[in-house]
This record gives sequence, structure tokens and C-alpha cells, in this order.
Amino acid sequence: MPGRKESRRQPGIGMKSSYTDGSLHMAQHPETRIVVAKTAGFCFGVRRALDICFHQPSAWTWGPMIHNKDQVDRLEKAGIHALDIDSVSEEEALKMADTLPSGAALILRAHGVSRTVEETLRAKGLNLIDGTCPFVKAIHQKVGEEEKLGRTILVLGDPGHPEVRGIRGWCRKEPLIYRSFDEIKKDPPPKDRQYSCVQQTTFDTFEMERVVEFLKGQGYNVNVCSTICTATRAHQKEAVELAAQSDLCLIIGGRNSSNTNKLLKLCSRQCQSSYLIENASQLDQVPIPSGCRQIGITAGASTPDDIIEGVVNALTR
Repeated sequence: MPGRKESRRQPGIGMKSSYTDGSLHMAQHPETRIVVAKTAGFCFGVRRALDICFHQPSAWTWGPMIHNKDQVDRLEKAGIHALDIDSVSEEEALKMADTLPSGAALILRAHGVSRTVEETLRAKGLNLIDGTCPFVKAIHQKVGEEEKLGRTILVLGDPGHPEVRGIRGWCRKEPLIYRSFDEIKKDPPPKDRQYSCVQQTTFDTFEMERVVEFLKGQGYNVNVCSTICTATRAHQKEAVELAAQSDLCLIIGGRNSSNTNKLLKLCSRQCQSSYLIENASQLDQVPIPSGCRQIGITAGASTPDDIIEGVVNALTR
């Protein structure tokens, strides 16, 4: 990019492109405006984790560092290899660590891990580097504090997501986990306990408000610990506002990314023509509505800046 020097090993990191604060016009459709959300792309936790990776000459990561295939491929080319732990049990995953060279650098991803996994990996003599997002680490600490007060932990999030599995693993007693308002309304928790409610950092803020209103309306004794990260709140709020003003909404990110799929869900409520794409190569699958006056673009927290820029450039060629 003009006036910017891009790191050879860190494509997409630290770039601030001119399009993020304004709009562009499609050459083929001069009447159509393109507006990119200011919050689109990497959040603090992802950027921090990737910076940690790219400061290692060679390392392994505990699962894919982030849920974005393009970025994971870049890490692989830079000598940062992901252990394929997500499709196996925790016990089998820990056995994978035994195949690494003694003293090898192993980076914990931004999603965090359970207490058992962290302690076991440290005992293996590896150079364990903690890339856990500080917002996630704060949840690990919070559930311990709340349990000491005799409260049962109630987690809002996807039970299969590595972040939620990690949170669960820092609870001394089995927490209750709900993925949505509909789920907790259909099968509400027992009323004979005191609860502390934490949320996956990328949980839908609007869904959380519905859950809290329901629990309090039903007379539950619940302490709500607000653990959705500030970046997620800002990201989701801007995405909803942008989608409401757009005739077509593009959400850029990995299809296995939890926060990207939440953005798609939120945008779809405001803009019927909302589509998730991973990069510019998938634009030909997206129909532009007739009479389209504005295309809104946002991106998941694991989406590199240059992938976003590539989509904008492809639209404006």
C-alpha cells in the first residue's frame, strides 16, 4: 500500500487502510456506495496472539491459533504449525504434545484452555507460551472467585467452542452452559441455587440481554458478570447499524468462526441480503440486489485487514 511498509512475515497485521474510515464507489455501479465498518477485522486478543506467534522463529500452536484459514496458512508458511486437537479428545490431544521436541515452543491460542490442559502441558517440559486473550483469562479468574462465594456458574456460549471448553475447565464444579435464549427458556436452571452468569467473549450482546431479562423476571438469584469483550460489543453494535442502512451486507471471515457467524446472524435481522464470504474469491457467489444503493462490509475478529481490503478492491475494480 502506498506510504505503508508491510511486514514480510505478518501480512494483514497492523495495517490501517484508507477505506476503513469512509466509503468507496463501485466502478461498474457508480450509484452504489461501499461502506466498511470501522471495527471490521482483528480484535485486540487476536492481534496480540498473532504478534506472539510471529515473534517465534518456529513453534507449534495448541490448535489453530484463530478461526481463519487464510491466516492459519500464513502461520504455517512462517514455521508456526497448528496441532490438530479439535477433532480428538482432550486425552488424545495431550498425547500429541508428547511428539514435540523437548523444549519446543508451544503457544496457547487466544481462546484459552482448561486448567488441566495448561498444568499438564507445563509439566511436559515444553516452552509454553500463553497467547490466551486477557479478556478470556479474566473469565477464568472470575469463575473461581464466584464459586468461592458459593455460586453456581452459568455460562452463555457454545459448549463445543474451545473458549467455552476452557472456561468450563476452570470451574471447580460442573457449570450450566446455554447457547441461546431459546435454550434456557425451554430448559431453565433449578431455582434453588445462587448463580453467577458469564458469557463467551463473543456472545451475542442482544441475546445476553434477553437471557438476563428472563432470569430476573423469573425471580432467579443471579449475579451477571459482563464478560463479553468491549471489542465484540462495539463490533456487533456497528454491524447492526450498518446492516440497517445497507441493501447488501458482506460479512468476511472464516465459516468456522463463532464471532463471524454471530455477525452474520445479527446483520441478517437488519438486511435480508447478508452473506458470509471468506475472501474476495467468493464474491461471484453473491448476487447484488437490483437498485442496490449501499453495500455494507464488516468482518470477524479473526479476519486480516488485507483480506478485507482485497474484497473492497475486487468490488471497485
